[in-house]
Order: sequence, then structure tokens, then C-alpha cells
Amino acid sequence: DMQRPVLLYGILPFVIISLLLYARIIFIAWLRSSMLLFNTFFFRLTRSQAIIDISYVVIYFMTELPQEWQTLWHLLTDLNGTIIPQLIYCHTYFCIIGQA
Repeated sequence: DMQRPVLLYGILPFVIISLLLYARIIFIAWLRSSMLLFNTFFFRLTRSQAIIDISYVVIYFMTELPQEWQTLWHLLTDLNGTIIPQLIYCHTYFCIIGQA
């Protein structure tokens, strides 16, 4: 019988700091996109993949934290009557297609 994987809360501060640094790097690359070096196909793909990566991590933690902390469980169950679960499902497949 396999147990559900446990989210390591010790890495959460590192994830938040990494996402902020990642977003800053992408923002700087976007500001310099008028330069010929940063206006190539490679950097356009890098920017779009970075947006997918950042949004995937945010959605992942939004759906994993309530499952680990039972006091937050109502956040997921209250969303069942809304369109949010379908959007999360769509976002997951959008990330998979974007990475392919």
C-alpha cells in the first residue's frame, strides 16, 4: 500500500525566493527584448516557458497545501461548484503541452 507523497515544508521558503528571482530575471529579459540579442526565438521561448513554470508552481502549491493541512481542506471542497477545478485541470495540460 503506497502512501501519498508528503510535501516538504522546509523547501517552501527556497521555492518562494527562487520564484521571485526567476520572475525578476524574466522581467529584466523582457525589458531588454528590444535589444537584438534578447529578441531571438530562443529568448521568446524562454520567457513563455518561464511563465508556464512559475504559474505551475503556484497552482501546485494552491492544490497541495490544503491536502496536507486538513484545516485548509474546505478551500478545495468549496471550489467544487465553481469553474476553478476545470481551470486548474486546463492549466496542467497547458503546462504539459508547453513543455513538449
